[in-house]
Amino acid sequence: MEKTTDMFGKLIKLLKSFENFGVADRVLFCIWQGTDTPRHLMEKLGVTKGNLTNYCNSLQNQNYITKQKSTKNVYYKITDTGINYIKGKLKNVSL
Repeated sequence: MEKTTDMFGKLIKLLKSFENFGVADRVLFCIWQGTDTPRHLMEKLGVTKGNLTNYCNSLQNQNYITKQKSTKNVYYKITDTGINYIKGKLKNVSL
C-alpha cells in the first residue's frame, strides 16, 4: 500500500495535468487536504510567496477560504463554499 504522502503527491501531479484545474484550484485543493500554512503551500505547489498571496486573496474574495492569524503564523481554512466548489471540480476527474 502506498504512503498517503506519495498518493497525495501523485494526485497533485495528476491535477496539474488537467486544464480545468488552475493554480488557484490547486491551492484550494491543498488547503482542503490540510495544508494550511503559506510555507507548506509554497513547497507543495512550487509557487512564490507573492503569487501565493495573490491566489489566496482571490480565493478569500470568492469566499472559498478564510485567513487566520496567530501571533507568529498565518493559516488558511477552507469554507463550505470552497468545499462545494472543489468537490464540483473533482466530479469531472476520473482517477
